Amino acid sequence: MALKISENKKKEVVITLSGPIYQAMIEHVLNYMRFLQVQRKSKATVADVERLATDVKRSMARKRRERLAS
Repeated sequence: MALKISENKKKEVVITLSGPIYQAMIEHVLNYMRFLQVQRKSKATVADVERLATDVKRSMARKRRERLAS
């Protein structure tokens, strides 16, 4: 796989890949890059993220139980 990284006139980074590449792999890399961009701007601590994740999991479990009970 050949890889070329350049910057165009609009100051955008252009990544050119050649060879057999799986779409899932590219999506995984892009998701990770988005995560890094969001994380850089965030003032949340790791504890804040863990607390939010726990709250979301509990809420999803509660809604699932309610849906299955009805």
